[in-house]
Parts: sequence; C-alpha cells; structure tokens
Amino acid sequence: MKKVVYSSLALCLLAISSANAWEFQKGKFADRTFSKMDKNSDGFIQKDEYLNASKVRFEKLDKNNDSKVTLDEAKSTFIGKRKPMVMEAWVKRYDKNSDNSVSSSEFQEHTSSTFSLIDTNNDSKLTKEELKSHKENKKSSFKS
Repeated sequence: MKKVVYSSLALCLLAISSANAWEFQKGKFADRTFSKMDKNSDGFIQKDEYLNASKVRFEKLDKNNDSKVTLDEAKSTFIGKRKPMVMEAWVKRYDKNSDNSVSSSEFQEHTSSTFSLIDTNNDSKLTKEELKSHKENKKSSFKS
C-alpha cells in the first residue's frame, strides 16, 4: 500500500514540475520572440517591426521565391512541428483568392489585421502583455 501511495505522489510531483517547466519555457520563448521583433529595443513592437518580422517568416516559407507559399512549401517548412491538417487550415485561412497558395500580399494583409487584433489598446504598438494575451487566447480557442 505504501508503494502505491509513494508512486502516486512521485507521479504527481513529476507532473507538477513538468507543467512548471513548460510554463517557464513558454515565457522564455515569448521573451525571445518579443526581443527579436523589437528591433529598436524600445520595449514595444511597432507595426513596421511586426510587418518586417512577418515578411521574413514569409520568405522562409516561400522556398522557390515565387512570392507565394503553397501547401507543400508550408508542410515542408513545418515538417515534424505541425500536423499537415494544421498547415492545410493555415493555407485555407490566408488564401483569399482560392488559388491554393498564399501570396505575399495575402500574408501581409492577414498579418496587418492580426496586429490590429493584438493591439487591444489601439496605440499602434504591442507590449509583451498584449502579445502573450493573444497567444493564450489563440491557444484556448483551439482547445474549445
């Protein structure tokens, strides 16, 4: 009986410490992401900084440099990181003209509207708190 109790206690402690480590890692990731985007180091992400970071992400996705990202390009970039159906949903959400690819302008348009969505106080700059809140809201919307 004692073995069962101790084993259960050990598993609970392991689960708690793993959850705490995950929360710590998420915070570090958010801080690193914010620091990379905040090019002028003023403690905010201006819209042009956000759009420039977005442009860099698009260029990484656009493997053949034709100014559009196909589903195959998206899948090859995120292989092992995201499920193929997530990437299919990504292309579908961004692809406004239904040509089964995401153009540079479609990507920038979506990114610009996302910036406005994240900027909850409408001051044309993002704080770490706004960015973290958006990430949490986005994550919780996938759970429900």
